[in-house]
Amino acid sequence: MKRDGLSLIIPVYNEESILNGVIENLIQQLPGIIETFEIILVENGSSDQTLNIAEKLAENNKFIVVFHLPSGDYGKALRTGIIHARYDFIICDEIDICNTDFYPKAISLLMEYDMVIASKRHPHSKDNRPFIRRFATKTVNFLLRVLFNLKSTDTHGVKAFRKNKIIAILHQCQLNKDLFASELVIRSEQQKLKILEIPISLQEIRPPSTHIFQRIPKTMLDLLKLFYFIRIKKI
Repeated sequence: MKRDGLSLIIPVYNEESILNGVIENLIQQLPGIIETFEIILVENGSSDQTLNIAEKLAENNKFIVVFHLPSGDYGKALRTGIIHARYDFIICDEIDICNTDFYPKAISLLMEYDMVIASKRHPHSKDNRPFIRRFATKTVNFLLRVLFNLKSTDTHGVKAFRKNKIIAILHQCQLNKDLFASELVIRSEQQKLKILEIPISLQEIRPPSTHIFQRIPKTMLDLLKLFYFIRIKKI
């Protein structure tokens, strides 16, 4: 693992319509932010041409690395990217966000903090997502505060951290899917990592790849599993 660069991890699932444009834009902007970097695309279970597009991008650009998972699993995609990241500074982003304004701020703050979260719930954030998405975020965060005494206002989405600080915690995490990122933040808080939240301006460039109402039952079940692992079994 090298310290003098950035690993940008982006899970991708059925993103054929936007993948080329987003990655080409990142390739243009990242050299002005940090000299050494890699973009790790973790394709997971796509039924369209996402994997083929990602592999062609990697063939034509030395900065791009592609991993493939056979089924859709956001958490496992993040986990895969973090484990294989070459650099100590890591940013996990969403293909429909990729707010590069966050990157230089986060990289600078990682000199002092272990984790920097771009919180959609920060009082100075501009969250322009549909109401139902904002309400779902608020509800899940409320449940996390009640069940786990969470101090952070957001756990899912764009965040940066030091790999050497997070890797042991990652291996303690029991969940994948949608709540992997939340578990990572919860366990990081419990182990007293230095965490800072900063505001983000959020404007999605396409609807979510999975409808929110399809995710609710699985999210509730995963919350119960997480409560069992952390509060009862104390893993």
